[in-house]
Amino acid sequence: MSARPASQIRVFLSYADKDAGVAEDLWGRLAEALGPSRSYVWDLWAFRDQLLVGDDFDERIQSAISVSDLGLFAISSAFLNSDYIRERELPRFLSPGTGKRIAPVLLKPLSKDADLRGLSGRQIQGFHDPFSAAGRPAQRDLWAIRLADELHRVAEAYGLGR
Repeated sequence: MSARPASQIRVFLSYADKDAGVAEDLWGRLAEALGPSRSYVWDLWAFRDQLLVGDDFDERIQSAISVSDLGLFAISSAFLNSDYIRERELPRFLSPGTGKRIAPVLLKPLSKDADLRGLSGRQIQGFHDPFSAAGRPAQRDLWAIRLADELHRVAEAYGLGR
């Protein structure tokens, strides 16, 4: 009896360019945590890894969003201040009828008065424990593993990659 092949889930990674160092640290740890999944092949798309010199920035990002199953948003003040994210990325996931799932995560602490740009009322991973507050490498690994476990739960609950 052969094992069922793993389903592919395409994940669009969204973060503010100003947060690249912290976000890329999270994405690297997350990719490692998701790598040995028995159920899914996680295809993580981040613009720094995928865009080439001369590419039409907006066209490539919109194309990646179109084929994604899940949007993973690394929230910070810089993220919330980004016109591009607010106008070109978030609406593609938050508008009714898109069929896309979102997974917002708190990358850096926010002011209690922060406008979450359409994400208020949504469950945010790490809302009281942002990734950047996990100081030691082992703590950051555990944070990413918890996120990987949560993404598996989302994939199962919503039938992603099927």
